[in-house]
Amino acid sequence: MVQPASRGTSDAAVSRTDARDGPSTRVPAWWFVAGVAVVVSVGLAAASARDHSGALWLFAAASTIGALASLGRAAAGHMRLARALDRAAGDATIDGPLRDLVLQAPAAMLRVDASGRCSFANTAWTQLTGQSIATALGRGWAQAIHPDDRETLVSAWGGSAPADFYLELRLRHVDGGQVWVTFGSASVAGADGKPSEYLLVLMDVTARQRATAALQRSEANFRATIEHAPLGFVVLRAGRLLYANAGATALLGAVDAAALQDEGYLAFVEPAQRMPLLRRLDQVARGARMLPAPICVARPDGQRRVLHGNAAVVDFDGAPAVGVFVHDVTARDLDERAGAAIRERLRASLAEKESLLKEVHHRVKNNLQVIASLISLQAETLADPAARVAFAEMRSRIKTIAAIHERIYRAPDLTRIDLKGYLGDLVRELARAMAQPGCRVATIVEVEPIALSLDTMVPLALLVNELVTNAFKHAFPAGARDRGTIHVRLRRVDGGIELSVRDDGVGMSPRADDGRPSSLGLSLVDGFAQQLDGTVGMAGHDGTAWSIRFPEPSAALEAAA
Repeated sequence: MVQPASRGTSDAAVSRTDARDGPSTRVPAWWFVAGVAVVVSVGLAAASARDHSGALWLFAAASTIGALASLGRAAAGHMRLARALDRAAGDATIDGPLRDLVLQAPAAMLRVDASGRCSFANTAWTQLTGQSIATALGRGWAQAIHPDDRETLVSAWGGSAPADFYLELRLRHVDGGQVWVTFGSASVAGADGKPSEYLLVLMDVTARQRATAALQRSEANFRATIEHAPLGFVVLRAGRLLYANAGATALLGAVDAAALQDEGYLAFVEPAQRMPLLRRLDQVARGARMLPAPICVARPDGQRRVLHGNAAVVDFDGAPAVGVFVHDVTARDLDERAGAAIRERLRASLAEKESLLKEVHHRVKNNLQVIASLISLQAETLADPAARVAFAEMRSRIKTIAAIHERIYRAPDLTRIDLKGYLGDLVRELARAMAQPGCRVATIVEVEPIALSLDTMVPLALLVNELVTNAFKHAFPAGARDRGTIHVRLRRVDGGIELSVRDDGVGMSPRADDGRPSSLGLSLVDGFAQQLDGTVGMAGHDGTAWSIRFPEPSAALEAAA
């Protein structure tokens, strides 16, 4: 047998049993062979450093060390290695250096006989359990096995002639903590060929166990959350339903989740939507995004529900599947349908009112044209030229207002009138009516896109009518000029609107000595400007330039108008 090394302590290298356990037992031969393999491998590795031809030996040494390091990773490896070393070594003993190497191995190692008595423990065992090596000998090592796992170990050991095994259990540290380990047993055959001793190899897997427990808790919490979620949740694969929570069964009115398993859920979906639903699920499984689409279902109680689903690829039982959150949008669908019906009725009512309003404008235009015609007929009976001119101006103003109403009822949208087109037509009509023989007057109209109500357009148009008429009458008298230009412009300026009418004619004096307008037309200009809350400005240098500025009506006032 192997005696403790003289340089060690009483716990440093214990290799014999307690006197109460019977005669001393020598370390099995496989320890010696293992030590020889390590020493030879290290020596060959050193030799290969001097001779490049020793690469093969270096590989053999590394392979041997790797085999020893794998003792704690798989039970099959434990058993094969132990048996092979036992057969090869015979009755050889372990020397001091090899014993120290085993004592310092990273894996905890115990040597026990068939009755469970320990004759050897290494340093890693003391690190795992806090036991001294002396305490572990005999049956003291069994005290480190967690009480809840001892029965598991006894069952795996299997009695007086236990088989090799591999399991995970807990050790109890002397400070009260616990450590999870992999527990591997490899038997060593005696002279009669039966197992006489066992090598127990233990590796610390506490971190892995904690991670596994945390993952299991997380999965349990997730399942509990999903199961009690107010939304429905289902998992499908290849069109077959694998899981449905309580929310899904409640939405569909199913008795339990079993009624929905496999293709059972399709019985609740309206027939026309079954194939489109299956196609969408297949597209999601292939990586496409599932666009929200209503799914109509018929419940056993006769209710019709409209559902929406948000789908994504999930892992279910280790394989990809499609997870779908389902929520009831029946009320929203009904509201949308009701809202659509209301909007349709409002559109129909609005179209009817617009038609009636256009008819009103049409009739107003016709009536104004009748009035204009009556004035023309009356003017033909007048002998006084001044009276005939006054009637003509009155007729022009009435036609200006009539043209506005015509524009309104012909417009596709009563709130948007083509102001530029209207003012352009108005100026051209005045140019034809007021043209003087021998004088060619060009007209320029610039209008920015500005939306105005009828209440604003009428005085604005009448302003243009008066100012352009005055320009033709006074800026270009007969024989004074052979050509000229009248420029009409409507634009936004400093938060308001400016109407400017200027000409390059001979100019005019618009006011009497007392500051009052010198004609009816100019009086009307002041009156129309007041209707717009505007101010009137005039300059008479190099022709005449009129400027009327008024605030832009707000959208609310325009809509009310």
